[in-house]
Amino acid sequence: MTFFFDRCVGAQIPRALQAFERFPVDVRFHQQVFGSDRAAMADDDWMEYVAQQGWITLTQDYRFHRVPATLEAVRQHGAAVFYLWGANALAWETTGLLLWTLPRMIERARDTAPPYVYRVEKSASIRAVSI
Repeated sequence: MTFFFDRCVGAQIPRALQAFERFPVDVRFHQQVFGSDRAAMADDDWMEYVAQQGWITLTQDYRFHRVPATLEAVRQHGAAVFYLWGANALAWETTGLLLWTLPRMIERARDTAPPYVYRVEKSASIRAVSI
């Protein structure tokens, strides 16, 4: 299982996770896969590639299901998405929440056929977002 962190999350959190030995999921991030010169890459373009790889997207951009073109990309490409709390939080707070909820995120990813969107809340609850 691979978690792909989009450019909204940045590189700091995924790099920290990659440093763990025997971390339970593979970790990739936008800048690593597409290069920093592709920062303006359209969501539809990278989402298609990520979904084809079977990777699960983690983002802090809570509008995937609100923007018609991006929602259509989620549906069309069969994307698996988790909105991760903490866009305005310190990276260590977001990382702590991610580590706390990771087993349940893995479980949901294994039990749910894409396309789907889940929201990981600050309270550590994980809820499905209607798409």
